Amino acid sequence: MNRKIFASILVALVCLSFGLLTGCSSSSSTPPPPPTIAISATGGSGQSAAEGQPFANPLVATVTSNGAPSSGATVTFAAPASGASCVPSATSVTTGSDGTASITCTANNSAGTYSVTASTSGASSPASFSLTNTGTVVPVTAVFSVSGTEVPNASNGGFIDYYAIAGAIQFDSASGAFIAGEQDYNDGGGITSPTTGDTLDPSSPGFSASVFTTGQGTLTVISDNACACEGVAGTETFAVQLVSATHGLITQFDGSATSFGTLDLQSATAAGTGDYSFTMSGYDIDFYPVGYGGVFTLNADGSIGGTADLNDSGPGVVTLGNSFTGQATASDSFGRGTVSGINIDGQDLSLVYYVVGPEVMRLLDNDTGALSTTANAMLGSAYSHGGASFNNASIGASVLAVQGNSYNPYATLGQFDEQRIRLPQRHRRWARPQRNDPWGLHGRPQPQHHGSEQHRHRSRRRPGAGAGSYSGRRHRGPHSTD
Repeated sequence: MNRKIFASILVALVCLSFGLLTGCSSSSSTPPPPPTIAISATGGSGQSAAEGQPFANPLVATVTSNGAPSSGATVTFAAPASGASCVPSATSVTTGSDGTASITCTANNSAGTYSVTASTSGASSPASFSLTNTGTVVPVTAVFSVSGTEVPNASNGGFIDYYAIAGAIQFDSASGAFIAGEQDYNDGGGITSPTTGDTLDPSSPGFSASVFTTGQGTLTVISDNACACEGVAGTETFAVQLVSATHGLITQFDGSATSFGTLDLQSATAAGTGDYSFTMSGYDIDFYPVGYGGVFTLNADGSIGGTADLNDSGPGVVTLGNSFTGQATASDSFGRGTVSGINIDGQDLSLVYYVVGPEVMRLLDNDTGALSTTANAMLGSAYSHGGASFNNASIGASVLAVQGNSYNPYATLGQFDEQRIRLPQRHRRWARPQRNDPWGLHGRPQPQHHGSEQHRHRSRRRPGAGAGSYSGRRHRGPHSTD
């Protein structure tokens, strides 16, 4: 056999033998698999923004290649083309060295929840950001006021005290969510709001949902008063019963006090100028019932001038037609303002007012409790005359009701007109218990009967040392609120 042919056959056999195990050439090796690309939402998902407003945080997408940050990758962001959506600051962004790409987004004018996606080449699925556009917040303000009796506590010296609160709360008309508020609190015996009032914490629970469905429920607010002594450690809860779309009745419902009062939707934050009638009642410095009633004129520059009657049952002071002046500050965004410089029959009064409407104000005397020589604690209202004139005939036949407070309880119900007064032959008032025996537990209180014409006539002319109302023909403006 030819030697060359034999050599060729030998090489082929050797190559075939070893080729079965290792192959005859390195050019036949398997190529490596492609990298695994992934994209995820790492920031900005779950946000809410009001219609037309930007979202607070950017939308951040992170791209990885085999688990490591991938720089230079192109990320495409996409928002819904219709309905609730947002307008992105960019639709295509290149990742940086950390593998992230981000945009900002502004909510459109449609409310709802939706998703914005971020995608990149090679990723099996896009990243998704959940966003919500909320409806435009339309704040509504309600003015509330209550008066009643506190339970004994460390701040009031361990006694049962009269107290009064007036304030304003703001909430979202659509959702009912609490927004903000302020109030003034005074018990004349140790718990008094600062001159700027108490701020109600925005985290306050506000109205329970049932208020907006059944008209019954609760209102819970948290005061920032440093003493943490209002309500239960600063949290006040009121039971609410709506009477109409603009008016409700409330009572403190948290075990810290017993009281009742009103809740009214606010129709204006500034009081109108002109003539007003007012009444206030509560306690004097010695915890005797005291009442004021009168008229005043509010001028455009805030100056006030008027006359008032005073009945303080402690020293037995009854004075009529006391002239007074004062100065009112402009009201804030909640309709709150103050009145200073008032002195009625030698008694200095420091007042806070909350505007319910252009013709109605709630009044609270916020003298600094036991630290003051006057220290009245009172609550009341002022009503505009609305440009009307008054005489006996304009009053007509009216029904009146007056009641005292827990330190000197009494009640009167009657009717009067321009010619005569009809009151019960007797109305009952219990003798005032002592300060250390507020409920008269050391002996049955003796009833005192007052049936003289002079006393009955006095009841008609001023609020006396109690609080009450009468209903009859009234000349009131179109915006008046009871």
